[in-house]
Amino acid sequence: MKKVKKLICTIGTGSYEKVTYTSGERRKETRLAPVAIGSFITGEEKGLELVALLTQGAREKYRDGLRSEAAALGWTCTPVDIPDGKSEAELWEIFEKFGEHLKEGDEVVLDLTHGFRHLPALLLSAVQYYAVRKRIKPPRRLLRGLRGQGRQQRPHLRPHPARGPARVALRGQALLRLPAPRPAR
Repeated sequence: MKKVKKLICTIGTGSYEKVTYTSGERRKETRLAPVAIGSFITGEEKGLELVALLTQGAREKYRDGLRSEAAALGWTCTPVDIPDGKSEAELWEIFEKFGEHLKEGDEVVLDLTHGFRHLPALLLSAVQYYAVRKRIKPPRRLLRGLRGQGRQQRPHLRPHPARGPARVALRGQALLRLPAPRPAR
């Protein structure tokens, strides 16, 4: 089983301008935060798989640019068509499409920069579910691109710890497997 590092992201339909993202001393100029994040987590490595969850509007605006930037960095880019998430059925469809692109042993990095409304919560739930179901390596951190404050208006990346919630969920599942307590006789 080959371990694959996958960066899973969403891209919205907003107008993204080319900016220079920073993470410590590293810099990457791009319009799309997932490209910067991928550059920072892989360094000079090739072989990242960028899985981009795209609504129809996002696909029309950004799919080709995302593919070309990923190819230039030696990555594969897998655009995944998702619905807008306006109904429970559409939310389940997004959840399932997320899981279709995960294989046992994958190391997952989740980018929530362009996570619109409900998508960050949905994707966090999905990664916890698939960590058990498909034995993926859940993210140690979540990344999102932010704009700097004050004079430094450069976007930067801010890591968020992610293992805590996933571990709590897994421990909760283990408790559910225990027999129910019964009164002593």
